[in-house]
Amino acid sequence: MIFGLIAQVSVAIGFTKYYFMVSNMKQIRMAIDQVRQDWRMFDDSPAIETIHNYAARGSLATKCYIIIFCAAYLIFSVVPLKQVILDALIPLNESRPKIFIFDVDYSIYGIDALEYYYPTLIHSCFSSMIVLHMIVTVDTFVLVMVEHCCGLFETIGGILKETELEKSGVRQFKIICRAVVVHHRAISLAEFIESSFNMMYAFVVLASMVLISSTGLEAIIKMDEVAEMTRFLTFTVGQLFHLLFISLPGQELLDHSTRVSEQVYSCDWSRISADGRKLISIMLMRSMKPLRMTAGRFYLMNIENYGNVLRTSFSYFTVMLSTR
Repeated sequence: MIFGLIAQVSVAIGFTKYYFMVSNMKQIRMAIDQVRQDWRMFDDSPAIETIHNYAARGSLATKCYIIIFCAAYLIFSVVPLKQVILDALIPLNESRPKIFIFDVDYSIYGIDALEYYYPTLIHSCFSSMIVLHMIVTVDTFVLVMVEHCCGLFETIGGILKETELEKSGVRQFKIICRAVVVHHRAISLAEFIESSFNMMYAFVVLASMVLISSTGLEAIIKMDEVAEMTRFLTFTVGQLFHLLFISLPGQELLDHSTRVSEQVYSCDWSRISADGRKLISIMLMRSMKPLRMTAGRFYLMNIENYGNVLRTSFSYFTVMLSTR
């Protein structure tokens, strides 16, 4: 029963992410176009180095995420092949018990899973690869968007420091206008991420809690079978990492959007013209309201709440273990 639940919830997470990605495709295209425009806007500016650094961070995190998820997938999927390999290398008088990647009821399609073990095994492998691809694609896209957004917030401080080198009030005003434009573009991108994916994260966080609890329980149940226990422990660790990966961008966005007010405060206000001070005051007031990523607008995606979710998941795990 638990084994079947793991498969169903995992598939539900993958297709939920795919649905929200497809349903927001128009806004996603607009966001990608904005990123292109931002790169062109900073092309001749010293701030381009900051944008490059944050893009590199996003690229590195994406590669690490893909490697870790693929490694977890291989461990989870290859273990069932152990029996097949042993039958080929060290045959017994009878075939060893067949292990399936997921507990799927093929009988509803009139298929005997044991008789057609290899076709069903291949089907399970490809199906799980598709689900994994859906999850990784959406998570890495959001991460790259958030990293670019954080890069925009970070450039604001450097732009405002340029006012200290200018004595002309007109030029200072133009520099502040540029900082306000960058701030507005960063806010627009952050609001796009929040509005497009907050309901998706609501389901994913709740489903992840179920998966962490159920796979942990399955690992305890399979303690006498080392290979199976390792398999489900790997899945549990993968879920913990997945939940951490979707929480980190929210923490970064919160930290960087809050930092803008500190950058504005650090300006030499006495040297800025009256018009410039009025404009920079507007940016200061907006930066006092930090930007957040939420799950359903009720759960903040950050490291603190990541710890709370883990505690709740382990509580469910303890309850399930006691009623086993």
